[in-house]
Amino acid sequence: MQQLLYQVKTLLDALPPPDRTETVEDLPVLSPEEDERAFNITRLEDDLWLVEGIAIERVAQMTNWDYYESGLRFQRILAAMGITNRLREEGVEDGDRVQIGAVELVWGFENALGE
Repeated sequence: MQQLLYQVKTLLDALPPPDRTETVEDLPVLSPEEDERAFNITRLEDDLWLVEGIAIERVAQMTNWDYYESGLRFQRILAAMGITNRLREEGVEDGDRVQIGAVELVWGFENALGE
């Protein structure tokens, strides 16, 4: 194997240098797809938090806030996506405002899920 590697190196060294005058076609840029479930949490003020993310903002926009059950569903989604735990880790407290998209919620008090 060692001898084969030496022969390959010798052959590569014998090749003429590349012609830099040739134009190289533009290669496509490959990048991973954005994870729609990803989210970011930012503390804007002492009592104001911003949650940004494609999926959670979409859910907040599609939630019919006139129905109590819709609020419960939204809380379950926050928990399932890990947003509830992350907000707690970041230091959110009862009475803080949490903004998700165009929706602003008051965090805590009597948690409808009994947590």
